[in-house]
Amino acid sequence: MPRWALFLIILFASFTRVHAAVIPDAIDVSVITMGPGRAVYERFGHIAIRVRVAGTGFDYLYDWGNFDFGEPNFVGKFVKGSLLYSMDNKPTDEWLNFYGGEQDRTITEQALNLDGAQKEKLIHLLEENQKNPKYLYDYFLDNCATRVRDILDQATDGQLAPQWQAMTPHSYRWHSRRLMDVGLDNQAMSLLMDFTYGPRADHPLTQWQAAFVPMELSKLLDAATLLRADGSRVPLVRERIPLNTTKLPGNAEPSEARSPVWWALSIGMVLSAMTFACSRETRFGYWVVAGGWSFFASFGAVFFTILIAFTRHQVVAWNENFLQFSPVSLGVLAGVLVPRWRRPLSVLPRVALCLSAVGVLMTISHLTIQQTAPAACLAFPMHLAVMLGWKRPGANSAEPDAKQPI
Repeated sequence: MPRWALFLIILFASFTRVHAAVIPDAIDVSVITMGPGRAVYERFGHIAIRVRVAGTGFDYLYDWGNFDFGEPNFVGKFVKGSLLYSMDNKPTDEWLNFYGGEQDRTITEQALNLDGAQKEKLIHLLEENQKNPKYLYDYFLDNCATRVRDILDQATDGQLAPQWQAMTPHSYRWHSRRLMDVGLDNQAMSLLMDFTYGPRADHPLTQWQAAFVPMELSKLLDAATLLRADGSRVPLVRERIPLNTTKLPGNAEPSEARSPVWWALSIGMVLSAMTFACSRETRFGYWVVAGGWSFFASFGAVFFTILIAFTRHQVVAWNENFLQFSPVSLGVLAGVLVPRWRRPLSVLPRVALCLSAVGVLMTISHLTIQQTAPAACLAFPMHLAVMLGWKRPGANSAEPDAKQPI
């Protein structure tokens, strides 16, 4: 059905004699929330507005989570923060069959207690969105959930925002850790994402801000109320209807967030022990491991620089993990790759270790709000092992260690 179909239905009804008596009751508005899926881009769930018009067969979902994998330079735009998402409408049955049937994700419907004027205003807002469906997506600040939140607040004349200003104990990082804590692949991705978040990801959120997660918005809708013209106050949600409950462990929604610090520390200790052992047994093995780590740290430094300087992602700014993944690692990598540079560049592993130690001290003393412990636990043991191995006999030459006389 064309996008303007709903407008025509309402326009036609407005010229009938029964408009005032029938149309408000004929229009049913609800919010449908999907729980997480298995893939990394599905872990934060999804949400949409459902509009049904009795007697017309009109039953469509409006959501703001549409993007095109085939868009030119998709990955580059996503990393830069310039990827355009769009609003679209889909037949409800098709939508539910896919997400509930094929993907078996938890789905809940919340029927809203909107009056006739609020329903008409909501429909007008949906139509305005359809005229300009594309928007600049932001992971935390402007996504499918915040769009639903904002349009419901506008349709109710700003009644929702004041109710959701209380502070929560949770942050953007906390929600990311919680929702990504399913499956080893997602946990590994969560650890890398954790490294990229700066201090802005650790500030406590208001309820309004926390509604960037569809499931959090759904909880807030349950607790919200509306003030009627006669002065009475009614619940925003008339009825909560479970449409599907997932049976797949990979679609679970964890209730608590676990810090990846133990994962990071375990990896850091294992790799540093390997590096130290190689420095004692085989110089070639040491340079391979040290080179691999230096490449990873250098990549992190370059990646952070690009994110901060050339993207729209505000949450990465002032990232103190620069102390663990600093540009100094580029010089260390150069020394690993070019044997004749190892002696002149031998001071750089010490500099990298000192910067890492500063980051560790800042973490221990809580001088900053940023949670830097995972990066520090991974990086500090490795910087220490690389520095100690670099100083061993034969480390600064291309030749194997000379055999010592007995």
